[in-house]
Amino acid sequence: MLEALTNGTQMRNMYDHLMIQLDSRASRMSPNQALLTLHADYIGGEHANYRKWYFAAQLDLDDAIGAANSAGVSKLARKVSRKAGVPSASAKTLDTAHSRWRHAMAQMSSYDRMRQLALYLLCWGEAAQVRFVPECLCFIFKCADDYYRSPECQNRVEAVPEGLYLRAVVRPLYRFIRDQGYEVVDGAFLRRERDHEEIIGYDDVNQLFWYPEGIARIVLTDKVRFRSREGREEGADLGSVRRLASSMSLPRSGS
Repeated sequence: MLEALTNGTQMRNMYDHLMIQLDSRASRMSPNQALLTLHADYIGGEHANYRKWYFAAQLDLDDAIGAANSAGVSKLARKVSRKAGVPSASAKTLDTAHSRWRHAMAQMSSYDRMRQLALYLLCWGEAAQVRFVPECLCFIFKCADDYYRSPECQNRVEAVPEGLYLRAVVRPLYRFIRDQGYEVVDGAFLRRERDHEEIIGYDDVNQLFWYPEGIARIVLTDKVRFRSREGREEGADLGSVRRLASSMSLPRSGS
């Protein structure tokens, strides 16, 4: 799977980048503590952007209960509970989810921490302009991590073509973002003359992936909603992300 995410040179660059960070921390603490704190900064810790996105997008509900949870139900429940002056069921569920997360992070093996760090950095290393939409990158990492742990990936025999991630996931997203602001005229890229409200920018892409309502609106090329498929299958594969990248219609801010 790693070959699909990047080419050999980029893989080596990310390997060196990861090892330098670990080596720097290991000079001030034990090697195990260095790995633990680095994983916490990128993925599992309280201030990690991935963890914030995971709970903001209510992926804890998807992972624990399934896609049957409606994105709007929890909001309504919170409003009713606030008026009644009692703790909401969603608040209790969130506390439980936080406890499950902390337990999962504490029980994670050094191998899995290293694997997640490597996978995240490989996704980030070839992300190009997608780095400017970090919530989209979190979504891609979640799909890749779920797929890696799925039976389909574990039972895979044939190697995935090298560079598939760059060609099938990053390139369509890059072109979508680029085409919002530029067009080709006589073989050269020129700035589009468009009103700002007609342009889907980086913040609009982030907004789509930041909230469960946005993720629920994603429709793949086969007309199946991504969240519906996610509820039926064991994670999502890179093909799902490719279909998303090539065909998604993004909502603008405030729409």
